[in-house]
Amino acid sequence: MGYGNGRYEKKLDEMNHTNLSPLEKIKAFATFGLKEGNSDIFRVIQHLGNSDKMPEHIQELVFNSGKIYMESLFPWILEGQKNGEIIQGDPQELLEVFLNVISGIMADDLDFWNQNIDQKVDILLRMLSTR
Repeated sequence: MGYGNGRYEKKLDEMNHTNLSPLEKIKAFATFGLKEGNSDIFRVIQHLGNSDKMPEHIQELVFNSGKIYMESLFPWILEGQKNGEIIQGDPQELLEVFLNVISGIMADDLDFWNQNIDQKVDILLRMLSTR
């Protein structure tokens, strides 16, 4: 995947082979990302995504890195909408909003998030959850 984040790719693959519900998969992945504390990929994507002067090869690398998250999480959003666990709406838009929020959190103070992380991630997931 680049940027030394093969563990994120591995975690996404592991989540696809569990019996967790879609929302539980998203929670597990978000919790993993926040606990890992390696926000480099999110910071790079967030920073470079806002740069008009980015070389084309870097744009492609950033796009492909972000695409991995999109392609992995999108089916979870769709499945969660089908089973009534995730709110209705444009699944692409829901995913993009969620990933933007996560990248903003990861670019901020992770110490705050790691205190009572399960409770805080539950609160975060309310933006997607029908519960």
